[in-house]
Amino acid sequence: MFLKLQSFFLSNRDKVVMLFERYRAINKNLMIKSDLWDEFLRFIDEENLPELSDTPLGTALFKAQEAVMDQNSFCLAVRPKVAHWHYLRYTFATRELQEIGAADFLAFKERMV
Repeated sequence: MFLKLQSFFLSNRDKVVMLFERYRAINKNLMIKSDLWDEFLRFIDEENLPELSDTPLGTALFKAQEAVMDQNSFCLAVRPKVAHWHYLRYTFATRELQEIGAADFLAFKERMV
């Protein structure tokens, strides 16, 4: 899953950055599945990008369970199927997307709470 998302991110960086900046502008440290998905749907509607829903990004956000963010990072917990999790971190300053371990995600989440 991450490799497809990473490939999509590299070829569509501007759109993904716009979406992640939009999430940051909401100014919530914790977001649940419905927050993420609803904002994604508003984004694709307002930016007239319906094709984004059928992409690795759309799939990841549909299967995302929660996100945690501060002004520097946006971390996402994605559950593509039962007993499988992927944890992702987007860094706003460098505009990089990387996969992180569960311990890193939970430590970041704990700092935010």
